[in-house]
Amino acid sequence: FGLKNPSGYNIEVVEDCDIMAYSGLTQTKHSIVGNSSFSLFPALLKDGGIKVAPKAGRWFGQSLSHHNLKDLVPDDWIRI
Repeated sequence: FGLKNPSGYNIEVVEDCDIMAYSGLTQTKHSIVGNSSFSLFPALLKDGGIKVAPKAGRWFGQSLSHHNLKDLVPDDWIRI
């Protein structure tokens, strides 16, 4: 369902449908991602916009900590 917040931006809330939420993340103007693949991959797939990612010390669990993650987040993204 859709709703309007006080700032005037339209917000669409998708409940109980992961693929719809995932698809919606690729349609946003800008992306702010957490250190999770659910928010990272839609941002990687979409064209344009400002993309912001955390400078997370660890993206994956201990069993995958040996992987080199230097190219996980593109250089033109803002790192916070």
